[in-house]
Amino acid sequence: MPTISINQLTFAYPDQAENLFAGLTVNLDTSWKLALVGRNGRGKTTLLKIIAGCLLQRARCLRALG
Repeated sequence: MPTISINQLTFAYPDQAENLFAGLTVNLDTSWKLALVGRNGRGKTTLLKIIAGCLLQRARCLRALG
């Protein structure tokens, strides 16, 4: 069963003083049907860009299996 695993993700844009994500840990099974919901500006698109490999993160915390 393929999974996406994020372990202790910390991320901030260079022009931001505070982290957008700090210590985020999640395991996702790729067979699940999921929705990513939240208010504007909360990091939904940023998280998807990190998972897709379009943004660099501070530590190697993302692993895709399968």
